[in-house]
Amino acid sequence: MKKTFITILTTLLTLVAFAQKDQFVGFYKGEVISKKYGYPLSGDTTVYAEVYRNVNGYRVSFMPSIFAGGETYGMADNLQAKDGKIILENVGTGEKLRNFSGVITPEEINLKAVHILPAELKLKRFVYVSPTMGMKPPAGATILFDGKSLDNFHGVSRNEIVPLSWTLNNDGTMTATKGSSKYSVHAESNVQVQDFRLHMEFKFPCQYNKGRTSRSNGGVYFARMYEIQLMESFGSLGLWDETGSIYRQIRPLVNASLEPGAWQTLDMEFTPAKYEGDTLVSLPRVTVYLNGILIHKDAVIKYPTHLQPIQGAKFDQTKHARSGGIMFQDHGAPIMYRNIFLY
Repeated sequence: MKKTFITILTTLLTLVAFAQKDQFVGFYKGEVISKKYGYPLSGDTTVYAEVYRNVNGYRVSFMPSIFAGGETYGMADNLQAKDGKIILENVGTGEKLRNFSGVITPEEINLKAVHILPAELKLKRFVYVSPTMGMKPPAGATILFDGKSLDNFHGVSRNEIVPLSWTLNNDGTMTATKGSSKYSVHAESNVQVQDFRLHMEFKFPCQYNKGRTSRSNGGVYFARMYEIQLMESFGSLGLWDETGSIYRQIRPLVNASLEPGAWQTLDMEFTPAKYEGDTLVSLPRVTVYLNGILIHKDAVIKYPTHLQPIQGAKFDQTKHARSGGIMFQDHGAPIMYRNIFLY
């Protein structure tokens, strides 16, 4: 009975963390209206906005596209919400847009600004859904998690196999949980693989009161050696320690992260190191799509990702893994997962 109560309590606490998604945070899409557009808006007046929240309040940034690494037209920071609105009064800077005045609501943005001449910004809420969201396992796929049990995983703690303490939720998801263990317990697949393609869906809790590196953190490992990082990265630059990065080696081509509280997808094709006998003939390679956006194309992994570059330069290349399990890291954050399979 005590174990059942603890499981129920853990599930409830996890759901509470995910129930606090901010109504303003996310993307908006619309246009810039001005009598004189000038470069770069002369050919396309489409504009996107990204509303981000941290410990200091809200930040709104305007850009030509999302998931493209484009320039920021303008932004206003440290904004506050009151009575269901964010009011801007001649605030914000930028090379293309600045001096914003108007209102942001959860549904739309209506602002006046300066772009050469006075301009207006009219945007509506834009909800992006990954094209691989809800992907069905093809024939012959190896199901790692279908929402019904955790039987396809075992626990790993401090590189030792231990009982898996993760939580199986009533909504068909699983949550990283170390349970009564003193140390983190990672979920590693029972199946060992070499070349593989992976599909998974995940969701970060909303932790607006924490700084960048203190927010939800996890990762997807192959052979306990190579990590594709998971860290709540909406509104960030897409650094080598943020979501989709080959941890500590290669930052993503673009930051394709969605806001916390939104379901996201990670699709990965991995080829381990190849040997002819004991001779290494090719290094590990990986192609990764985050939310359907290509963020790594046949990227070479030169050394285990826990190493810093100076350490990695000294790594014995014949020690690269030939096969291994798929492991989901517990880094103290209640990240939720669903629909995980290899094919």
